[in-house]
Amino acid sequence: MENNYSIVVDSISRVFGVNTVIDDLSFKVLKGSVHGFLGPNGAGKTTTMKMIMDILPPSKGNISIHAESVGALLEIAPLFEDMIVEDYLVYVCKLQRVSPSKIKLFVEEAITKLNLKDVEKRLIRNLSKGYKQRVAVAQAIVFKPEIIILDEPTVGLDPASVIEMRNLISKIGKDHTVLISSHLLHEIEVLCDHITIIKNGKLVISDTVEQIKKHASAEVSLRIECLNEEEAFEASIKEAIELSSNLKRIEKENENNIVYRVFFDGAIKSRLQIYDLVKRSNLEVLEFSIEESNLEQSFLSLLGERE
Repeated sequence: MENNYSIVVDSISRVFGVNTVIDDLSFKVLKGSVHGFLGPNGAGKTTTMKMIMDILPPSKGNISIHAESVGALLEIAPLFEDMIVEDYLVYVCKLQRVSPSKIKLFVEEAITKLNLKDVEKRLIRNLSKGYKQRVAVAQAIVFKPEIIILDEPTVGLDPASVIEMRNLISKIGKDHTVLISSHLLHEIEVLCDHITIIKNGKLVISDTVEQIKKHASAEVSLRIECLNEEEAFEASIKEAIELSSNLKRIEKENENNIVYRVFFDGAIKSRLQIYDLVKRSNLEVLEFSIEESNLEQSFLSLLGERE
């Protein structure tokens, strides 16, 4: 049912001159979810978000917003740098027609949630990049919108500020529907319930994180690092994993030690057999590890950018 969704993007396209930037794109954002929006540079993420925010009209198609209010942090934070932090948030509330009796409470709550108490009386222009980004997020949530749109909210931040911003977004996601774009795949995997991936303005996939991992044929590899080399080992290990029909190949890396990599499509089905073979072999094993698929592998596989 459409009532279960905060945002419904239905077959939208956006054309600039002769260039089609967004091409027949459709996806839905479930109410109360944190929805990741992924794609390589130039994929059309910011253009799509601007259309959702009604900053740009679609050339064709429709966007339905099932909410009374939407807050946003787009590419350039809408900060009035000659204003004091607290005064700026009051100003945003007034723009959004918040009841005068609630403005003080709303501003105090946003300042607390974004850890801005120490700078609430300071000019925005005198703040660090990290604090300015917090103020930018605060203006998006201060009037308590049902939907929050965040376009690359951690871009340009130092590692400590990235972690702090990620924690803040987790808090925000408990009270709002959040649509967030990011190039940080680990960040999306940690924060999001659902993910939409686009490439060249077209939909690649839109699903839960777990389903996206299953859809992608990411390689899983078994890594065996040894001190010595046994000629019969490759033949032996092939025989031991015959039951695993998704075996792709075995590679040997010539480094200081001997490293074998056994590659599969999907899950390894005969781990115990492989481990038993390694134990019984003449190889002096330094390391035996299985590298499972992750969101980055799935993302690159879906985009067709894996080596």
